[in-house]
Amino acid sequence: MLVMWVIGAVLIYLAIKKNMEPALLLP
Repeated sequence: MLVMWVIGAVLIYLAIKKNMEPALLLP
């Protein structure tokens, strides 16, 4: 369950970061 929560949180974080500040994405 914890792994699924972590994956979900990462996907949401990446989606927000990609939508709000695509220029600040780090490798």
